[in-house]
Amino acid sequence: MRVIIIGAGFGGLCLANGLQQKKATRAIVYWGKSFTHYEHLDGGRVRARFADSTSVERDILIGADTSKSKVREQRLSDLKQEELGIVVICGRYQLDKVRTENLPALLTDGSLNNTIVPYGKVWLFIAPFPSSEGERGPVDNYTLWAYVVPKPETPIDAKALSPSQLRDIALAGIQNWAESLVTVVREADFATVAPIVLRSMPRLTPWKTNNTSILLLLLGDATYNMTPMAGVGANIAFRDAHVLTDLLIDAHRGNTSILDVIATYEDKMRHYANGAVALSRQIAEGASSSQILQRLMFHGVLRLAEASSTVMKATIGRGVSGD
Repeated sequence: MRVIIIGAGFGGLCLANGLQQKKATRAIVYWGKSFTHYEHLDGGRVRARFADSTSVERDILIGADTSKSKVREQRLSDLKQEELGIVVICGRYQLDKVRTENLPALLTDGSLNNTIVPYGKVWLFIAPFPSSEGERGPVDNYTLWAYVVPKPETPIDAKALSPSQLRDIALAGIQNWAESLVTVVREADFATVAPIVLRSMPRLTPWKTNNTSILLLLLGDATYNMTPMAGVGANIAFRDAHVLTDLLIDAHRGNTSILDVIATYEDKMRHYANGAVALSRQIAEGASSSQILQRLMFHGVLRLAEASSTVMKATIGRGVSGD
């Protein structure tokens, strides 16, 4: 059994490594290739074509080519991302010795629990990224922040705004907050300030698999790219790789057919991926809401989830763990 994995996302690399370790196939990495399209061949094989006019033929083609997947565009042309009308403004506050000493330790040492969710509108994510000087480059310590713009205040074309305009939107939302938080946003490096327009896949429904489509496409973001608000995208891609590795090894050993592998993988993947996509979308909607009742309810769920592992599994963890 020979497999070609298009793309180098987390899931694709994990899958290639897993298959090679189990000696189910030999992974060959082609660098500098730009995939254009695939073709079905006689006998159920598939040919991948690249922009440099070269091609590779394999038994199975797996699309792990991230959120702008060309494999998905060809295989499932109707599956499109949905605009959520939510904008996140991000920036970095560079840290040196003086700045670090002037900030509370929880903003620089990782002890802050990432998100600040007041009862009213606004949502702010904070995460320090310390680094140490080494062979790969100089010290680059910084604190990352991400401000979710309340939906009623969402700019029409956030990508047309300058870094200073974007920074000012975030500053206006937290103007009465603690001075240390205001400082991190106000003095962000303008070169790092940018908007993220949130998009999400809709709920995945079964798609047709047939005898001419021996193709395990859509792994990770290529299938179910979601908002970053739940922080589970990479974990779900790794889970794809784990599930698919086991199934392909079974096929390699003759315990099941390739078509059964495709059907089983896609059913399992849709089940847990839909839960993760819904969770990330729910959190994004809650973070951008300015409705007091919705915010109070959402804030209460977050408090309960933090205090109870049972509530965590039933809400925040839903669809993320377990088959």
